[in-house]
Amino acid sequence: AAAISGTDADFYLLDLRVAKATNVRDHPGAESLYLFDAIIGSEAPVQVVTNLKKSMSKTELEGKMFTMICNLKPNAIRGEKSFAMILGIEAGLALPVDGATAGDRLFLEGQKPTDVVPGRANEKVVTAVTGLLAANPENQLTWNGKVVVASNGPVNVVPSAH
Repeated sequence: AAAISGTDADFYLLDLRVAKATNVRDHPGAESLYLFDAIIGSEAPVQVVTNLKKSMSKTELEGKMFTMICNLKPNAIRGEKSFAMILGIEAGLALPVDGATAGDRLFLEGQKPTDVVPGRANEKVVTAVTGLLAANPENQLTWNGKVVVASNGPVNVVPSAH
């Protein structure tokens, strides 16, 4: 597993991508959860478990673009595997601006997206990297004070209803 260096390189230890939610369905083992298939680029879609059922209907979730952490260890949640996680902070969900493409990698403004797919991120790396995420006064996602962007513009923090 990669080590935290205290530099911008840490941001790229997480495989952060734009993803599209498809095939939204109820979790068979948990009333409060949905399952969906995330399109994260050229690879086959991956199953994700989410607790957004409290704040979004299946129709609202279907086809929606999110940003996701894609290099987590798969985690079984009530008997269903989740292979990625929707990116959010306390202030809300991190959503790409309209026109983003599923699979686009997130990067820091003024830099270039990396082609290197990072290895699996352990809990320590995830906690350290996500701990530096915040929203600026324009409700843009920032990391360590720098705006987080996809290829078509900044990632916005949108309050979620729960």
